Amino acid sequence: MKPPFRTPRCSRLFRHPSFFAVIWAFFIAFSLGACTDDGSYGGDDAGYNQGDQDADEFDPGGSCWNTTMRDYVMPPVDDDRPWILVDLLHTDIQTPTDHCLHRDQYNYQGSYGFYRLFSHYRTHGYPWAPTTKELSLPRLAPYDILFINLVHERNPDFTDDEVEAILQFVEDGGGLFVIGDHTNVYRHAERVNRFLEPMGIRMMYHTAVDYPPFYSVAGLGWIMMFDFAAHPINEDVEMISFKTGGPVESDDPDDNLAFTSPRSFADYWDESNDFGFYGTWSQGDDTELEPSGPLSVAAATEYGKGRAVLVGDQNIFGDGWLHFGHNFEFAANIIEWLAHNEDTDTPLRHKPIKGHNIIFESEINYYQTARTHSEGYYNIFVETNRNQGVTGRALPGVQTFNADTLVFPASDIHFGEPELDERTYTSEDLQRIQYFMEDGGQVVITFDPTNITEPTEQLLQALADDFSLDMGGEIWTPGDSDAPQPQSVAGFHPVSSPHFDVDGLHLGALPRGAFPPHTDEERQARKEELKQARDVDELDLDDADIYRGLYDEYHPEAFFADGARDDVGAHLYDLDVQWGEPFVDAELPGEQTTTVARRKLVDHGELIIFVQDGFLRNRTLGSDELLRPKSFFRKDIVEFHHRLLDYLKTG
Repeated sequence: MKPPFRTPRCSRLFRHPSFFAVIWAFFIAFSLGACTDDGSYGGDDAGYNQGDQDADEFDPGGSCWNTTMRDYVMPPVDDDRPWILVDLLHTDIQTPTDHCLHRDQYNYQGSYGFYRLFSHYRTHGYPWAPTTKELSLPRLAPYDILFINLVHERNPDFTDDEVEAILQFVEDGGGLFVIGDHTNVYRHAERVNRFLEPMGIRMMYHTAVDYPPFYSVAGLGWIMMFDFAAHPINEDVEMISFKTGGPVESDDPDDNLAFTSPRSFADYWDESNDFGFYGTWSQGDDTELEPSGPLSVAAATEYGKGRAVLVGDQNIFGDGWLHFGHNFEFAANIIEWLAHNEDTDTPLRHKPIKGHNIIFESEINYYQTARTHSEGYYNIFVETNRNQGVTGRALPGVQTFNADTLVFPASDIHFGEPELDERTYTSEDLQRIQYFMEDGGQVVITFDPTNITEPTEQLLQALADDFSLDMGGEIWTPGDSDAPQPQSVAGFHPVSSPHFDVDGLHLGALPRGAFPPHTDEERQARKEELKQARDVDELDLDDADIYRGLYDEYHPEAFFADGARDDVGAHLYDLDVQWGEPFVDAELPGEQTTTVARRKLVDHGELIIFVQDGFLRNRTLGSDELLRPKSFFRKDIVEFHHRLLDYLKTG
């Protein structure tokens, strides 16, 4: 909220036009305590003054915040920064306080918590505090923005008094940021619409459905939006992505911000679907009930002196998805617009992002970084963003602003669409990459030697002079018409590196077919074990049960060449590289090695080339980013990746 309310925060309440309407409620709520000189409340809300703490003390660290988050902290009276109040009474899922970023955080709520986003807010001038107390106007008035995440039916509903307080808060100049989701899941839509509809916006009881490959990265719900209204919130925003969200409606069409494609449709909820009120994932004949696209998926409106924003998906801003496309830029712009700060000299989206910034170029391979296809890199992208010291960003085009490392994953998924399959780098792209590297940046190129595409060849020709692959005595250089096929190497093998610690780690592949590998006898034994544990006579056994029971029973010794099972598919190949110096090698039987990656210092920068990257793809790591990598198969590869990230941060 901007002036005229930029007076000491206690007196801000008394300058509201509605003061006399709420004065009686204020005295009834005297348990809040008297407003003191330092801007804090006594009584039940007494606590340390967050704004007076040393900034470093409050920064993220370890598995959660270093300083305990106290409930409802009053902003200091002399602090002109816009303060955000985070509502934790009506929801407790994916909060920025309880689900904090950590590389061992594999539960759903933690993987898609709002830790990264709210850390950026606070670091760059938008401090926040949580509350588990009812929302009254005296409680809201000292704040500039109220944030309400996806509300949950197990939490209290908004009372009539809270609805009135929220409406009055916005009308008097406050900002409201509401996150919705699909199909009234958790009964959220019916709850938040009570105060959104008077403002002219509402959540629909639908899922926003669109189609791959152009508008979805997985299924019909993980969609991408490329159509945006002219609005300050959409500055520098070219694509945002939902992981199954819902459309919104606005009384004023000009309030709509972002849109699905014309082919999309709104899939109406099914209240009998206990799992998530999902519909049928197909459009029925009643197009009034299930309208066709374009559909609005976010809206921004002005109400009185204040502003409100509604976004139809929770995961869009979660830790694992915040930096896919321009989700982050969208979230940064939203908070500035709500604070009436959209004209600031240095936008929040341009402020430095914490940690080592790794940009995965995602236009040439058309967002292969986030696709769950077996050749995609979805799992490793999400894994990158579990690492507190790193931010992995999947951006369209060659982006070097606020970048420390550029990663160019292979573009070897074939979509069957020439517009997507035939993308190549421009000469300007290649020149920009060259300048970035020469100026001290890191560049990482990855590919599979059995499927080297033109964009990869372009990068190798432009950046790696004299690069060649030796595959069983056959030499390939970029530009050759056909690359020879290297010989597969069976099993999992120890890796070595002269540049970072990989001791004890092995690289290889997952078994083909059912995983983990198991015999009928093993499966039946597991079934009997579960039947006994669950005290049931019959049991349908699925792969998830197999994972949990057999995952840890396989060890590297079973996967060397002499003992490899015949159901293990190789993703390592026997090859050598005539360029640069060794970076990562795999040690084969008979004191032989195969090259995994090479590196070379180029002027002030560094170029790393992974000449075989199958172990970093979904075909090895799987497409379930929530599956804790306890098994030998995934544990070593995930650990290798985090050690590589540590090298990129310091190398």
